[in-house]
Parts: sequence; structure tokens; C-alpha cells
Amino acid sequence: AYASSETEVLGRVLTGATGRTVSDLTNEWLWRPLGAEYDRYRVVAVTFWPNQRDQFHSHPMAAIYYMTDCSVRAFTPDGASGSANITAGTVRIQDPVTAHSVENMGTSECKVLMFETK
Repeated sequence: AYASSETEVLGRVLTGATGRTVSDLTNEWLWRPLGAEYDRYRVVAVTFWPNQRDQFHSHPMAAIYYMTDCSVRAFTPDGASGSANITAGTVRIQDPVTAHSVENMGTSECKVLMFETK
């Protein structure tokens, strides 16, 4: 998962130790060496474990590729929610998304690749 208490603590430690943002460090240490970070978009790999719910976050416009079957529920800060069952191999184009949180309602991992615009 890309948002958890562990990643938040790691981010604070790295920021405190280097004086740089996690975004800058991730770009330099991970995405650029992999060739996945460009001026106009970035590639984000996400894994949701069964029953895992992430923290509220937002996204720019993105293309999303579902690597596995996913049964998810999305929540908004006002308490509204919606669910979907998505088949592996599905590609969706998503407009920018404001604050939301996603939960894997399935019994197996949900793996997604997101190609986000900058």
C-alpha cells in the first residue's frame, strides 16, 4: 500500500534526515532510475491487501490499469460511498479526483497501475 502509518512515519524520518520532500526523494531514488517519472506524468503502483483501507487523498487525471480482479469501495469525507467489482485487465480513464479513501472489500490483493498526469 502507498498510504499507511508505516509509510507516514518513514516519510517523516526521511524528510527530517534529508530536509527534502518525500516526493523529491521518491523521484530521485525510485521513479527516475526506473524510467517511470517524466515531466508530464508519473506511474504509481498500488497494492491493497484484503480489508485494507487507505487514508484520504486525491489524484490528478489518470489512466488506471487493474492488474488483478478488485472489489473496492470508495469513501468521501462527507460519508458517501460507492462500490465496484473490477475485472483484471480493465483500463479506466479517470478525471481528477478530490479527497477520497479506498477499501479493498475482496479476499485477495487488489493491484493497480496508475498513470497520473502532472
